[in-house]
Amino acid sequence: MKRIFAVLLALLLIFSLSAGAFAADAEAETAAQELFDLGLFSGTGTDAAGKPVFDLDRAPTRAEAVTMLVRLLGKSDAALAGAWTTPFTDVADWAKPYVGFAYANGLTAGTSATTFGGGDTVSAAQYLTFVLRALGYASGTDFQWDRAWELTDRLGVTDGRYSDGTAFTRGDAAVVSRRALDTAVKGGTLTLLQTIRGEAPDTAITFSGTGDQVITGVNIPAGSYYAEYTYKGKSNFISKLYYGSGTFDYLLVSNEIGTCSGQSAMTRHKNAGVSNGTLSVEAEGDWTISFKPVS
Repeated sequence: MKRIFAVLLALLLIFSLSAGAFAADAEAETAAQELFDLGLFSGTGTDAAGKPVFDLDRAPTRAEAVTMLVRLLGKSDAALAGAWTTPFTDVADWAKPYVGFAYANGLTAGTSATTFGGGDTVSAAQYLTFVLRALGYASGTDFQWDRAWELTDRLGVTDGRYSDGTAFTRGDAAVVSRRALDTAVKGGTLTLLQTIRGEAPDTAITFSGTGDQVITGVNIPAGSYYAEYTYKGKSNFISKLYYGSGTFDYLLVSNEIGTCSGQSAMTRHKNAGVSNGTLSVEAEGDWTISFKPVS
């Protein structure tokens, strides 16, 4: 009887492990297909029926990871339309637009002065860093790149399965990327997918604080807004919104003195450049700024 019980227990354990593997494979296949349908994930070929082959058991390469980053930023068209120059001599032709865009915008670097290492595999930490950048987070400020899973776990993009040395496959990349699409970008209420599609929020996007602040990763999608503000203080209150280099793009509060409230109108255009901007506030007291869509 004990021997029979031991055999049954072993079979149950094997079945449980197999079921978990099948579930993980199914999740990765579903995620890959959904990303493929959205134009965000590419197959490595097609099968006899003409369906994409995703090669989900293989580790992703640096070239594939950078391509996914550019697509998650909603910049695939911009990458393909640009004429990019990089110092790298080892980038495959299909990856050159994506690597060029990422390099020009400070999103990636090479493995040496003249090599990109596009065929090298990426680790979980490296890929999660790319995903967090797509969501508007900055490595070294919001998270440490070699422990990127700590932030993705908190955001719900990952579920605690990654750590230093964890194997990472294209299937993992598909699951992580699909979950990221349903995650709100930093400083906003829209998900990454809504941001890529250029959708306007249904509710206000609000920032608040005390005293001088510089808030990065501010994502205000294309659309018309009223920037409503309140301030409780005695000194000057000034706020500007930057979406590029150089001078500010939007002067939200010109120079109010003392406790005040009001609003200013602004319009973000779809071709307004980068998705994530910087909100600058000069104040000594408590303040709130809300970007409310014009209905």
